[in-house]
Amino acid sequence: MRKTSQPATEVVAKAPEPPRTWKRIAGIAAAAVSAISFITGVVAVIPILTRDATRFDSLVLTAEPFRPTVLDYAVPLDAPFDSFPLSDTTFCDPVQQAWLDEFGEAYTSRYMVTFQNNATEGSMLAMDDLRGEGDRVPPESTAIRVECDTTGLAPSNLRAARLDLSSSGEIAYFDDSALRDSPVPDSPVVLNLAPGEGAQLLLQLSSSTRFYGAVHITVRSGSDERDVVLPLPVEVLVPGLMVRGDTFVRASGSLSCIQYTDGNETPCVLAEVLPFP
Repeated sequence: MRKTSQPATEVVAKAPEPPRTWKRIAGIAAAAVSAISFITGVVAVIPILTRDATRFDSLVLTAEPFRPTVLDYAVPLDAPFDSFPLSDTTFCDPVQQAWLDEFGEAYTSRYMVTFQNNATEGSMLAMDDLRGEGDRVPPESTAIRVECDTTGLAPSNLRAARLDLSSSGEIAYFDDSALRDSPVPDSPVVLNLAPGEGAQLLLQLSSSTRFYGAVHITVRSGSDERDVVLPLPVEVLVPGLMVRGDTFVRASGSLSCIQYTDGNETPCVLAEVLPFP
């Protein structure tokens, strides 16, 4: 009998399975790459999300009285100036201040105003039309400004801008400054702040009528504009003062007549200002 030959069984060698450890490492590496890609994406997005483009609320305004130790009084010209208490001091002492409290009216004439654009990118904030809005009535009597410096320090000639509140429609103008760094004198106050920029403005208020109200400024961003009220500490009150340029009386031991000329203080004749008997 012929034997039937059986086909040889083919043995195929299987490749050894990779160790489980390498599988875990490969998985961790893939996850790490994915995480790094995610983190990179987040880091790239954060600067976009945290950008602060110029808006109206990017403007931060602060205002405070300039040299609060220097007090201003509106004293009627018919006050008994001949009874003003003289002294040997070089400052306005408590007795002299008491006389001014009795016969005059205290008010604040100078403010230091700070403007800050807190945006990090975008267009400029433009500001102009700095003006007073409120009630105006004729004064009961003609008065002159009397400056009471309670410290006796050297006077400051810094005068950056002036605003006459006598009538509606008046706007603030830049004026001469002892620092010689202000814009052209007698030009309207205009401020342009790029993102991150700030500016300070010393504002001098005066009026020939009695003014009670607020100081406004127009803020422009692109084609939009908004009316903003300056955050002065109190509602503005400026008594009606005599119209004679920037002439005032300084109380510092005695009374002296002062007038601003070209941004500097110059003496004037007291008898020509006060009706001494």
